[in-house]
Amino acid sequence: MGETKTEGLSLKKNMIYNTVGSGIYLGLQWLITILVIRISGYEDGGILSLAMSIANVIYAIASFGMRGYQSSDVEEKFDNYSYIMSRVFTCFLGTLGGIIFLIFTEYNIYTKGAIFAYILFKMSEAFVDVLHGAEQKKWRMDIIGISYTLRGIISFLVFVIFLSVTKNIFVAILSMAVSVYVIIGIYDVPRFKKIINVKKQFDYKKIAKLLYICLPLTVYGFFSNGIQAYPKYLLENITSEEILGIYSSVATPVLIIQVASSFIFNPLITLFGELYSNKKKKEFYSLIVKVIIAILVIGVLSMIGASLLGDFALTIIYEETIKDYTYLLNFVILATILTTIVAFINLVLTVIRDFKTVLFGNLFGLILSVVFSNIFITKYQIDGINTALIVTLSIQMVFMLVFGYIKVNKYFKNTKEEKK
Repeated sequence: MGETKTEGLSLKKNMIYNTVGSGIYLGLQWLITILVIRISGYEDGGILSLAMSIANVIYAIASFGMRGYQSSDVEEKFDNYSYIMSRVFTCFLGTLGGIIFLIFTEYNIYTKGAIFAYILFKMSEAFVDVLHGAEQKKWRMDIIGISYTLRGIISFLVFVIFLSVTKNIFVAILSMAVSVYVIIGIYDVPRFKKIINVKKQFDYKKIAKLLYICLPLTVYGFFSNGIQAYPKYLLENITSEEILGIYSSVATPVLIIQVASSFIFNPLITLFGELYSNKKKKEFYSLIVKVIIAILVIGVLSMIGASLLGDFALTIIYEETIKDYTYLLNFVILATILTTIVAFINLVLTVIRDFKTVLFGNLFGLILSVVFSNIFITKYQIDGINTALIVTLSIQMVFMLVFGYIKVNKYFKNTKEEKK
């Protein structure tokens, strides 16, 4: 079992480190999606967007939905070595799944290479995530924040340099992937070993049990990413990589809403687990309400900002070629707000171990995404993608809130009866 070698930091310091580090990392990843269009054009921008969407689905297999479970495993039912070895296995599984997918697709070799390179990049995130999960449990998110910062800056510089020199999106992504593995090797792994003692005792039964428990979360992750990926896949399939690149150009800046919101609730995973485990009903519900309000406030402010400055900002970033599509911005923001709330609900349900609602809620969402995408995108193309997502996520959000509340309320009701 892992043991702390140093004292953990306060919740405030953990949130600051996570916010700053994640902000730098995700902000620079966002900037990459802008610069690729400025350097290589909308076609390469569309390829990058497609690669990101597909790799995010593969990432769901590699991460196995384990971070939320691991960070809220306050009773330490599984040791750190089991978590690490299971992640090595799932990363291999995810990479293999990506290869099989690419073999049976009809993309050209250039596009396939870019997609595979981005899958390798996402596997680095999946592996380091299991180290971060153990560090978060020990309230040492300073290490996580610094890791994000280093990987964000180095990967950004490497990507931009190689893309500028070669004008080849495959080479740029592959170089970026190699750079982050180097950072993980020289920073993350040594720091992890200094903070946490890991007893290297391979127990395949324990690892198998952990994978079995997290299997619904993996399937959930696959479904959840599919909800976002399918509309983009369909849009690219019935139009072109350039049209997808244009849509992604409008949608990418809006990711800041999801990023800013994740800064709020990701550091709270362990706290949610502690409140639920200690049966603190009032504090648990209060924290949920505060997070949702914070997400809505960020979303509303973003919509106001987009209404006032959206046209000007997007034109500055992408030049006049984007002007005919800036009307999409507020619809993208609304879809992103709903996406963020659904992601938060999934996180809370993971903490309370309501895997049934997580699994069926996201399966339901994926089915809705396929149905509404084929209705709206087939008919309206780029104008239909946001409608499909907004309708899908609204229905899914209500579904998961209702069944999640039933589960939580039953738990606290039984606790109250036990005390009597």
